[in-house]
Amino acid sequence: MLASAVALRVAHLVQLGFRGWLKVVRHGFHSQFGFAASDNYDWWKDDSLQTDQSVNHLVNRVIRRDRLSNPPSIRRADQQMSADRAIELLASEYCGRLATVGPDGAPYICPLLYVMLHGQVWLHNTSALGHLQRNILHEPRVCFEIDVPGETFPYGRFQCDTALAYQSVLVFGRLSIIQDSAQKTAFFDALMSKYHSAEMGRQKGFYPRLGDVTVYALSPERITGKQIRLPAKEARWPAVDKTKSPNAVVPNA
Repeated sequence: MLASAVALRVAHLVQLGFRGWLKVVRHGFHSQFGFAASDNYDWWKDDSLQTDQSVNHLVNRVIRRDRLSNPPSIRRADQQMSADRAIELLASEYCGRLATVGPDGAPYICPLLYVMLHGQVWLHNTSALGHLQRNILHEPRVCFEIDVPGETFPYGRFQCDTALAYQSVLVFGRLSIIQDSAQKTAFFDALMSKYHSAEMGRQKGFYPRLGDVTVYALSPERITGKQIRLPAKEARWPAVDKTKSPNAVVPNA
């Protein structure tokens, strides 16, 4: 019974032709044609897959499962950071926050030191199977964030007319685990160079506990940046009033 069901599904996929198969192969056969174990979907038992249209739906579902969410439209284009500036900021900042999703769908965020290597964001954590690694093994699609807070400044006559100058960058992509010892050593060389370059008479490039840490490489698929620049004093309150509530009246004024 199971063998005939599998044969039927394969026959349906054959009907898609070479391009259909290429889509499936290109996007992977991860956990039953691209579905995570948490999806609880057994494609060979699905009696709804009886037509070419149904099989096309299956292939499209595989593709959706494997890719990142579509980027939303930019609401404040005036705050958009240039791509070059976003990459420059990403390469220079101190710490970032890695956001992951667990098997139960719960989000989790963790602050981590990082370095940029080969156009990727490299990070590390313990090799122990904890909260972070469980989430990554479940779902390698992640989001990494950095931010640089600036000064607060008034732009209008009410207290709520106050803003913060800032810069922030979001990196969307997939994490992979680095297994090669030479690559892990190169990562720690870069990490020490970034965070502790002072010479203290210790042997450089020797890390006897490489096996105790897991090194991750985040391959960016989308990078976005936003910023609010600090206006000149003559462009702030009380020199100018740019309140967003021009018709508001203070009680008992």
